[in-house]
Amino acid sequence: MKQVGMIKKSFKFAKKYMDPGHIPFISLINAIPRETGPAGDWAIWVLVVSLSLVSVVRFFFPGHIRQISTAVWSIRHFHILHKEGVVLYTPGYLFKVNFLLVLSLLIYQSLEHTGLIPEGNIIGSFRIFLLVLFLLMVFYPVKSMIMGILAWVFQTGRASSAYFSNIFVFNQFAGLVLMPLVFIHAYNPFDYLLYSAWAVLALLNLYKVFRGSLLSFDAAGFSVYYLFLYLCGVELAPLLLIIKAASAYLFNH
Repeated sequence: MKQVGMIKKSFKFAKKYMDPGHIPFISLINAIPRETGPAGDWAIWVLVVSLSLVSVVRFFFPGHIRQISTAVWSIRHFHILHKEGVVLYTPGYLFKVNFLLVLSLLIYQSLEHTGLIPEGNIIGSFRIFLLVLFLLMVFYPVKSMIMGILAWVFQTGRASSAYFSNIFVFNQFAGLVLMPLVFIHAYNPFDYLLYSAWAVLALLNLYKVFRGSLLSFDAAGFSVYYLFLYLCGVELAPLLLIIKAASAYLFNH
């Protein structure tokens, strides 16, 4: 009888405390919002393409990720890669495509977060993503063309080459760093993931401009006027527009 009583008490304990509502961790999981929106249906294919690009580079060029990561933080290592022509070769362009995909998805998620994209339309949302990707594919070549024209006008070919390579390295690195935040946000749309991604991108861009300025000062034939025009017209203007749009949204909500 004593054993039967103990068994009954055990069942009562299990019924009371093993219920999911009494387990803090399970309650926390149930409290997490899981609504991903239409982007969650096609974002998996963007993830597959990005991971495929990184995997190809990792398999055929196993040292490239380490070289790029080191070049971001070491000017000396960057100069070595730049002189050897390692920056602008096949894996770099594959990582540039990855950067464009990740940045396009981040911009799309931001537009969706602000309510500028209608919900529930999978085909329409994917078209908007493709439009953002197309605009970025136009923006960066135009940016490089403007830099080339300014370099030709002011005869700053060496400084411009170093600055362009610096941008190329940072874009590759930014794509790798943003990948986890952007793709996790696609299926767990927490605001802090979106804000963290933009904060990381802003800090990397500020450091990129600062490091690029140092590289330009070290190069022969450097023109301060050229650097001023380039920074104001190409680097800072888009950043200020993004900051203005973000401020307007935050103050209105």
